[in-house]
Amino acid sequence: MCHDLIVKTAVLGGKGLFGHRLCESLVAAGHEVVSVRPRRQGSVASPYRGVTYSAVDVTDDEAVITQVLRGVDALVYGVGVSGVGPVEGGDAVEWVRDVVGRTFRAAAAAGVEQVVVIGSYLAAWERANPGLGIADRHPYVRARVAEADFAIEVGTELGMRVCVLEIPYVFGAGSGERHHWREILLDRLRGPVVLFPTGGTSVITTQQLVDAVMSALQRGEHAARYPLTDMDLTWREMISVVMDALGQRSPIMGVPRWVAQPICVRVIRRLQRHGQLRGLSAEHVLDDFLCSHIYVDATWSRELLRYRPGGVPQAIRDESLDAYGLPIESPRPVPQFAGRRH
Repeated sequence: MCHDLIVKTAVLGGKGLFGHRLCESLVAAGHEVVSVRPRRQGSVASPYRGVTYSAVDVTDDEAVITQVLRGVDALVYGVGVSGVGPVEGGDAVEWVRDVVGRTFRAAAAAGVEQVVVIGSYLAAWERANPGLGIADRHPYVRARVAEADFAIEVGTELGMRVCVLEIPYVFGAGSGERHHWREILLDRLRGPVVLFPTGGTSVITTQQLVDAVMSALQRGEHAARYPLTDMDLTWREMISVVMDALGQRSPIMGVPRWVAQPICVRVIRRLQRHGQLRGLSAEHVLDDFLCSHIYVDATWSRELLRYRPGGVPQAIRDESLDAYGLPIESPRPVPQFAGRRH
């Protein structure tokens, strides 16, 4: 079902390459675009022609948010749950309900008719595997589930059409943005031997995500949840592309759980002290995520949203190079692997 032509679209929280490309695609499609950024991010270094930039925080009064969104027809809600801390830091679900409720009420008051929520594939994984108890152990997952549920609930009450895109790991070269992948993954692959758990994950490219958002603005159904993936990769397959991009030839070996667990807990806790991966239980990251194959079925979503398959290996390679400030050359052959394509 295609909806009426959207004239003005706001992007709230979309940052980095995704936000830039989404605004670019919206302008090219004839949208008037408002990019809404948190105040702490400061001014835009390279403003894109045709995009109006505004600064607002999701903790602002509803009247402030309403003023920024006045005249907007559709909202791409990419706020996420980055404000969620460890269990002892507060109730993740209450934080999300407060932010979603305030923002959506402000949007409805401004005249917004449609919202596309950028959610997480972990919500889809939890929905498909409730017996695993991942949401019970990780505030981040609880928050993502609550974000989708409450967004649809509030949208229904306010008469706004709301759909949720459930995205996995997203790869694509950044635009001078700080790379979380470098600290979490890439810097750990530069030893003489690479030890990594044997799990895996679904993966998508930045451009595929942009294309899916554009399609959801036209075809998204109210209360629908669309898992987005292109390929399912093991960590070994993903790491082989990264190492090839960086010119490394170290062997990749699986690591026993008794060796990996204390290392994983130590690394996660150190990252959390620096503000990363807050909302994950350090003691359960290895078993719940790194040793699991978190593959979600997105075949039907891709057929409906019509984003093109392909490009994942090249996107992983480009982001690996960009993370270290290395030049991204023309596309060249990348290691082949048997990752399952949707």
